[in-house]
Amino acid sequence: MTSRERLLCALHGERPDRLPWAPEFNVRFCDRILAEIPGRPYSPDTQYIEACRRMRAECILRVDVVEVEHPNVRKQEVEEDGLIVRTWETPHGTLTSRARMVEDIGVEMESEHMVKTVDDVRAYRFGYEDAVLHARHEAAQRQIENMGDAGLITLFGPPTPLLDLIMFQIRLPTTHYLMADHPAEMAGLLEAMHRRNCEFYEIVADAPGEVVRSFEDTSTTLISPALYREWCLPQLQDYRDICHARGKLFVPHMCGYLRGVLDDLRETGLDGIEAITPPPLGDTSLGMAREALGSEVTLIGGIDPTQFVGATPEKTRALVQAALSGLDDTRHTVLGHEEVHIKADFESVRVIPDVLEELTG
Repeated sequence: MTSRERLLCALHGERPDRLPWAPEFNVRFCDRILAEIPGRPYSPDTQYIEACRRMRAECILRVDVVEVEHPNVRKQEVEEDGLIVRTWETPHGTLTSRARMVEDIGVEMESEHMVKTVDDVRAYRFGYEDAVLHARHEAAQRQIENMGDAGLITLFGPPTPLLDLIMFQIRLPTTHYLMADHPAEMAGLLEAMHRRNCEFYEIVADAPGEVVRSFEDTSTTLISPALYREWCLPQLQDYRDICHARGKLFVPHMCGYLRGVLDDLRETGLDGIEAITPPPLGDTSLGMAREALGSEVTLIGGIDPTQFVGATPEKTRALVQAALSGLDDTRHTVLGHEEVHIKADFESVRVIPDVLEELTG
């Protein structure tokens, strides 16, 4: 079977020739793969695909198919001595964020977030409602052609508004302070964001491809079950309905502490979850998720990627065995994990397809 065929088998509850492995590789770990394993030429657009191909992994690639324009927001970005300052000037005030690129992991880290006060909430809401959404469906078709039989593209959909604010624009403490101190303004922002998100999903669901994936980072370290039921569960159901109406599967990314919201997640009617993480990084095993969510939800995950640092191939074999031990049936299952760190033991990651062929082939 090809990697694409394995993933489609898993998503539709059929039995592939071996369990699929759909990892997430940090950009710097991708550099290691491409430097250490010979393979075909690649371009920036195909770098991640080629890294997965060389590792004999099933590639799941995010593709953005919506371009967002803010016609009435003046944006500026200035970089000096590695500090990146971004500003949004709106009729309701100016928003500012500051960040630095962390070269070791190839990701920006913010030291100042865009929304800090209730006045910023009003300005950010204007920016969200002012946004004009443009379809870029050709991006999906181009990456489908690039992907070939190496895996599947997944169409990016925005996270639920509360988790979006926690993860990106406000971050954790300030979000909860604002929710407590200014509930009406925050509710107005969250409802406005959800309305625009539904428009976003309408565009996404019309694009080529089989799967839509939002990046929720759901975790009870970020949000209580009560807030989750109010501000995430019904929103996910709306996004699911839009995807299903266009024949798309809806498989959000959720990589945190899920145990406390598993019963709620069952109500969402999701087609799958990626990347379920066991202890010590997370708190949910594949077996626990299967018991709570039922046999028709595709589970992608099972391994804590921090365990690859200082690992051995023998330890990896034990990790895979432990991940699968709680499953009576591996249909609707894909082995996976959050990002593999640059310092992970290379051969201990590379051995996974051999282990899966031995255990599930």
